[in-house]
Amino acid sequence: MRFDLNNLNPGTWLDIDESKPEDGAICLRVLNDDTRRKLHKKHTSRKFVRGRQLEELSEPAFYADMWDYCILDWKGICDADGKPVPCTAANKALLMAESPVFANIVSGLLDHLNIEAARRAEEAEKN
Repeated sequence: MRFDLNNLNPGTWLDIDESKPEDGAICLRVLNDDTRRKLHKKHTSRKFVRGRQLEELSEPAFYADMWDYCILDWKGICDADGKPVPCTAANKALLMAESPVFANIVSGLLDHLNIEAARRAEEAEKN
């Protein structure tokens, strides 16, 4: 098995609808544990209350960064006028937070990537 040590978690292009590839595609990568911990730490504030340290996670900022990491690019995502929506951090966060359809598509595609990664790992262990 080969690994690109300069890019251990590359993106994978997935059609939004496999039966209609012309509808667009999204380039995704899975959120690995190390990156999840780093993002959690980045968006967690700590304060002392009555001698006890409390942690508070800024969920909107955490999720915005998480989606920015996982969604690398897209094709065929357009606004109501048919104009392409740029793949920016702000647009990723907006679509994931406000569009149940988009969020379900991305979540389903990420589930597919996770299942495929687990299958490959299992296959590699057998060999």
